[in-house]
This record gives sequence, structure tokens and C-alpha cells, in this order.
Amino acid sequence: MSENKIIHLEKGRVLYHKGEECDTMFVLRSGKVCLYLDYGTPHQFALAVLSSPGSSLGEMGLLEHEKRNSTAVALEDSVLVEIKSDNFETFLSRYPQEGVKIITDLAHRFSAVTQELRSTQKLVAQILQEVQESQNAVKPTLRERLKKLGDFFLDIPDDVPPDLYAGIYTRNHGHMM
Repeated sequence: MSENKIIHLEKGRVLYHKGEECDTMFVLRSGKVCLYLDYGTPHQFALAVLSSPGSSLGEMGLLEHEKRNSTAVALEDSVLVEIKSDNFETFLSRYPQEGVKIITDLAHRFSAVTQELRSTQKLVAQILQEVQESQNAVKPTLRERLKKLGDFFLDIPDDVPPDLYAGIYTRNHGHMM
């Protein structure tokens, strides 16, 4: 079993890249680190900025045994503790308050993602409603046009919708005129 390594990360340096294999996580002691999706591309997106001492990062890869899902970059000179998977249980037993902090960080991130999903769901519902309303707004306009054409060319009774009349007329006569 290895001891926890202290890492001094200068501002602008990458701690780890998205897609890398991982068997470690980190606990921030000082400084500020940002987690990015698509770091260094036009689609770069900041997922989270960690600046509170005790904040954890990289734990998802360590716990889920998956590749890194983001890129971690120091926004200012930072000091972190590296915790390897073979030392994780020992770390938690020696520093249970750190384990609580890790769980709290994960809960806050989950809450933020849930809130983002709710906001996105509301936005999508609003857009769909606007599309539906705009489609409904077109139908009366089309109906009004058909009514005007029908009034001009045909003798359509007022209580019969022009599109219905046009459909019946076309079926009976094979054409509109």
C-alpha cells in the first residue's frame, strides 16, 4: 500500500485529461481547479470550479473504474492530495471527515445536475409548446385562405369547413375545378 502523494499544481497546468485511465482521486488542499468537458476545443464547457479545501475530484473514475470524464485544470496554484485506489479505504478510515466531505461533494454535484436537467426539461417543454402554438396559428390562416378561395370559386355553405368541403368535392369530382 502506498502513502498519499502531495501534488503542487501550477496555474494553467492540467492535472488529468478526459479519457485517461485512472485509479486515483484528489482532495484539494488549497487553490482552485476547474473541471472541463471538451477542454481546449471550441466546445469547452466548465462543469465545476473547486476552491474549497477538502473538495474532491476524480472520485468517479476511482469509484466506478472508468476513464476520466473531464479534464482538471488549475485556475491558480493549487495543492492536492492524491489518493490511489489501493489506499482509499485506509484513507477513509484514517480521515472519516474527508469521506463525509467526498459524499457531500458528490451530493452537491448530483443536485446541480438534477437542477440543470429540470431547467433543460422546462426549456424543451417551452420550446415544444411554442412550436405547437405556431403550428396551430398556421392552421387557422390556411383555413381562412381555403375559405376565401372556396367563397370565391365555390358555393360553400357557411357551416361547412372549407377544407372538408374541398376534400369531399375532390373525391366526388376528381379535381377541385
